[in-house]
Amino acid sequence: MSMTAKLPNNRGSYSGILHLHAISIALMIFILAFDLALPLGVAGGVPYVAVVLVGWWYPRLRYTAILAMLSCILVLVGYYSSPMGGVPWMVFMNRSVAIFAILITAILVIISKRTAFALHQSQSRLEKIIDLTPEAVITIDTEMVIQLFNQGAERIFGYQSDEIIGHSMDILMPKRFRMGHQKHVSRFEALPNNYLLMDTRDEIKGLRKDGTEFPASASVAKTEIDGEHIYTVVLYDISERQRYEDERRRVLGIVEKANKAKSEFMASMSHELRTPLNAILGFSEMIALQKLGPIQNGQYLEYANDINISGLHLLAMVNDILDIERIEAGKYELRKEGFLASDVVNACSLFLKQRAEEKGVSLTINLVEPLPLLNADKRAIMQVLINLLTNAVKFTPEHGEVALEARASKKNFIFIVRDNGIGVPAEKIPLLKDPFVRHKSNPNEPQDGVGLGLAISNSLVDIHGGTLEIESTLGKGTTITVTLPNSPENL
Repeated sequence: MSMTAKLPNNRGSYSGILHLHAISIALMIFILAFDLALPLGVAGGVPYVAVVLVGWWYPRLRYTAILAMLSCILVLVGYYSSPMGGVPWMVFMNRSVAIFAILITAILVIISKRTAFALHQSQSRLEKIIDLTPEAVITIDTEMVIQLFNQGAERIFGYQSDEIIGHSMDILMPKRFRMGHQKHVSRFEALPNNYLLMDTRDEIKGLRKDGTEFPASASVAKTEIDGEHIYTVVLYDISERQRYEDERRRVLGIVEKANKAKSEFMASMSHELRTPLNAILGFSEMIALQKLGPIQNGQYLEYANDINISGLHLLAMVNDILDIERIEAGKYELRKEGFLASDVVNACSLFLKQRAEEKGVSLTINLVEPLPLLNADKRAIMQVLINLLTNAVKFTPEHGEVALEARASKKNFIFIVRDNGIGVPAEKIPLLKDPFVRHKSNPNEPQDGVGLGLAISNSLVDIHGGTLEIESTLGKGTTITVTLPNSPENL
């Protein structure tokens, strides 16, 4: 056991009980013989109290009660068997006082034993709790001498309690920390507070029995017993935690390098792809418009137009990738301004009108008046709505319907995009906001884009302090609700 304070085993042993029996019987015989040898007026039976006191050393309370009962019987035996003498009423009172003293003594012994047993039980529980604590619990006095050393301390430091108790606390720390530790203890002794976190110091190191050092975290509490301060230290071995922290820092360093490399790659890709794309777009547009003269073969004009459309599509994908990169890196700066939401909604409708007509999809707009000025980044909000409408048209079959609704409350602006298209399975809805996730209506048919539109829209709404919620039923359609704050403090 690691604790220093021990109470005797109050259960006793068989040989110990026999010795107590012998002592009790010898006392009773001696007192009875003494009582019978004297006249009633002299003997009184009070010495039987000594027999009851022997009950303190018995392991169980019932022995004390038995001794008290036997003592009372012997007092009465002495009363009826002793030589006559003395005043009758005084003799009677003498014997009564003796019985009363025996009973009171028995009661006090029983109460004291119960209190001592309860204290022993409480101390035993405390010993078990402290010993089962995985942390090191160490108690020292003002001279830094170790008074208590639990099993957690044994496990952490490698010492057994019996070989460390009575030694200086210095044995548990490297030499370079000992002087500083003494200063901290002296300073703490003068402070009014009774609890101190030692982690505020630059570094805490423990020293094991084998001479190895380990990083530690500790707290210390002080209490005063008999005018002397006692300090209890709770110490944790944080070697494992520090290894995890070192590994975390190492991984973060790798991730930071990877992010830096990705950013550099994105910047390089932006330049390397946009430069030839601009040339392709410019020359293909010149050819399609025949700015340098007519082209005799009409098929060349068709090729030039296809090249221009493909180049614009590729440029849009490059811009999407760069947008999501800037948003994830926190480099996307909002340029808020007050504007009419109806202007943005109508512009988005015109942008998607031709694409919807080509696919045979009905596109309707519903502006719920009145619509106050919306304070937001106009370009970002337009991009969000165009992305949502583009997806709605893309995944709505011919003769389907797509609707855009705008409404406002006192604090929020709400845009709702509805379609009666193919819908999305419930288990896939949470994935739609992730970058590069695409929903395919037919796995055998290729889909345009790289799956960034919804991710970009969600991120743009998020940096506005808003929310983007998706509701969808497979085979029935999808509803996406964008809620943007428009409270006066944001204006």
